[in-house]
Amino acid sequence: LTDNGKAAAVAISPNGQYVVYVLRDGEKQSLRVQNVATRSDVQVLAPDLVEFAGVTFAPDGNYIYFVRSDKTTSEYRYLYQMAVLGGSARQIIRDIDAPIDFSPDGRQFVFQRGVPQKETIEVRIAQADGSGERLLVALPGSTVFQYGPTWSPDGKSIAISALSVGKEQNWAVNIVNVADGKMHRLTSTESAES
Repeated sequence: LTDNGKAAAVAISPNGQYVVYVLRDGEKQSLRVQNVATRSDVQVLAPDLVEFAGVTFAPDGNYIYFVRSDKTTSEYRYLYQMAVLGGSARQIIRDIDAPIDFSPDGRQFVFQRGVPQKETIEVRIAQADGSGERLLVALPGSTVFQYGPTWSPDGKSIAISALSVGKEQNWAVNIVNVADGKMHRLTSTESAES
């Protein structure tokens, strides 16, 4: 859909009509929306010295949620909500590290937060407006998350892909039960001898 070689962090709307993506141009990043059928492309957030960590469409397709740093606090990222075709961005969550994913009913979303002082990565759930935040599970800080967690279609579990670092790198997909926070490993690149 893009041919400029500068696109990153992409999401498609639930109805397949729009794509939102981050455009990297030098040190600045902006947010753009493209109509898939017509290929018309509009900037919805001006270029700035910030770093995006993910974009997500709301289940109804009317809003974009994006995780981005701020010029004044480059070590923290924030979750913002904005109408699909632009407008004011509203901050929803402070201190978030990857894209969010919505529950099947659209009432809640799951997100992750690194807590360096505890050497953990927290997987948290909040209401769609950002209220009612709660801890689902905490994982060792040696785990690096490249992608955000993903809610299952039945709403009962959340998948988390993670890269464990140490003597050897190991990719794993873990499944967390939403009701009780219990986790089990679905698959891993760890060798059988380990």
